Amino acid sequence: MDRGAAEALQAMDLVKILRAYVHTAIVSAPGYKALLLDKDTMKTCSTMYGRSELADLGVVHVERIDTTDQQQKPHPELKVSAGTDTRAQH
Repeated sequence: MDRGAAEALQAMDLVKILRAYVHTAIVSAPGYKALLLDKDTMKTCSTMYGRSELADLGVVHVERIDTTDQQQKPHPELKVSAGTDTRAQH
């Protein structure tokens, strides 16, 4: 592989791209946050971020969205911020 191709592949660092996307989504909402993630997104986020890193960003709760636990209590103190456009006003 030539040097130019290697540099191009190196610039396409998927982990850095995904971390930047998740970071932007998390910091765009003020205050404490809870992440409700599907099975696949949970695997991806747990690979990219540790609990202490998420806590530093204000994430205080992480849970699978497909959890079927009937014992869960409602959290009226939480606000929801959803969507893929991180530029949107919440």
